[in-house]
Amino acid sequence: AQALGISRNQVYERIKAYGLNEKLEEMRQAGMLTLAHGANKAAQNLVDKIASSDDRISLQSSTEVLDRAGITKPDNSGSNTIIFNNGDVVRSKYVKD
Repeated sequence: AQALGISRNQVYERIKAYGLNEKLEEMRQAGMLTLAHGANKAAQNLVDKIASSDDRISLQSSTEVLDRAGITKPDNSGSNTIIFNNGDVVRSKYVKD
């Protein structure tokens, strides 16, 4: 809007007037596919680095993969951790296993 020198409302009006909603949705979906493909490549790259001859890189990659898979070191703080389906994490020494 700013680059065109018009308000955001005017942009939305033009999108509607020229029937661009479908095109914008196609572009959004194409972008999501590109990101998903990139995420797969990034994950595979991280997994491949586990076999690195550099122990530091191998350990760091292994730790990242385990963390992202939800497998972490035991918590020795005396509190228990609960992870809910929505991703909320609760740590409390009052929560019983």
